[in-house]
Amino acid sequence: MNAFLPLLFTAVKSDVATTVKRTKRQALLYALLGLFALTTYVLAIISAIIYAADHYGALEAVVAAALIAAATSLLVLAIIAVLSYRDKRLRRGMIHNTAAVAQMGASSVSSAAGPMDLKKLLMVAAAAFAATKLSQSRK
Repeated sequence: MNAFLPLLFTAVKSDVATTVKRTKRQALLYALLGLFALTTYVLAIISAIIYAADHYGALEAVVAAALIAAATSLLVLAIIAVLSYRDKRLRRGMIHNTAAVAQMGASSVSSAAGPMDLKKLLMVAAAAFAATKLSQSRK
C-alpha cells in the first residue's frame, strides 16, 4: 500500500499537468481562431459596403450596413434573453429538485439512525414518493 500511494500521486500530478497544458494550448488556438474569424468578418463587411457604394452610393451603403448591424444585434439580444429565461427556469427547477432530494435524504438518514420498523420504512417511502411527484409536477 505504501508503494502504491507515490505512484498514484505521480499519475494524478502528471495527468493534471497534461490537462492544464492542453487547456492552455487550446485557449491560445481558439483565441487565434477568433482573431482570424473577426478579421474575416470585418473584411467581408468592408467589401460589401464598397460593392454597395459602387451600385447605390456611399451614404446608402453605409446606412444599409448600419441597419443590418442593428438588426443583427437585436437578434442576438433576443437570443440572449430567451436563453437567460430558460436558464433561470431550469435553475428554479433544479432548486426544487435539490430540496426534494435533500428532504428525502434527511428522512432516510433519520430513519437509519434508529431501528428500522415498518412505520419508519413507510415514512421513507412516502417521502421518496412525494419528492418524485413534486419534482415531476415542477417540470
